[in-house]
Amino acid sequence: MTEENVKWKKLEDLYRLHDDFLSSADSSCRRGCATCCTRNVTLTSLEGSYLLGNLNDTLKTETLKRIREHLDKPRLVPLLTVNAMAQLCIHGEDLPEESCDPAWTPCPLLDEGSCTVYTFRPLACRAMVSKSVCGSSGEADMDDVLFTLNNVFMQVLEHMDQGGAYANMMDMLLHLSEGERLEHYKIQGVHKDLPPEFLLNRTLMFLMIPPDHRAMMKPVIEALQAL
Repeated sequence: MTEENVKWKKLEDLYRLHDDFLSSADSSCRRGCATCCTRNVTLTSLEGSYLLGNLNDTLKTETLKRIREHLDKPRLVPLLTVNAMAQLCIHGEDLPEESCDPAWTPCPLLDEGSCTVYTFRPLACRAMVSKSVCGSSGEADMDDVLFTLNNVFMQVLEHMDQGGAYANMMDMLLHLSEGERLEHYKIQGVHKDLPPEFLLNRTLMFLMIPPDHRAMMKPVIEALQAL
């Protein structure tokens, strides 16, 4: 099995495990419900390579075309990776304010309210689960324990992609699509020429789990360790 396939297999296992834990969550999410599908989605290089690498030529061309048509619109450009944020939090340091508005919609990969790359969507999209219909309140109604679970998975995912980067999905997919960048990352596990706004992934130093969630997160951690 090639290095690329090993990485993608681990990512698929992570996605599958996340889906398993979310399967029992109280969710009102349904096909066509796209209130949470904004231009603020972030992902790792590993996820970007997996998404692009699994699209056929027609869908890949259409996906990149959709993104380019939205490049003049505002979107989240992250200032911290999840593990970098965890390190600041543990030291009691203030987090920088990121420019992010949930009204920055729609995600360019939507077509009539449905995701065109749903099977290969990143963890940030998979993590959006709401107990009530977002269209009614304008925001997701997420359980605190589920929020913790999502953070744990995102920390582990970032750790899996050492040498990779973290960025807005639109920027990451366009970057990887140009020249030999996708192949270079898939073979080397690092970027040939990293844009200045991209953030290098950090190693996992500790998990962001509140004391009252630790018992509930124990089976999650054990399952992640077994990957």
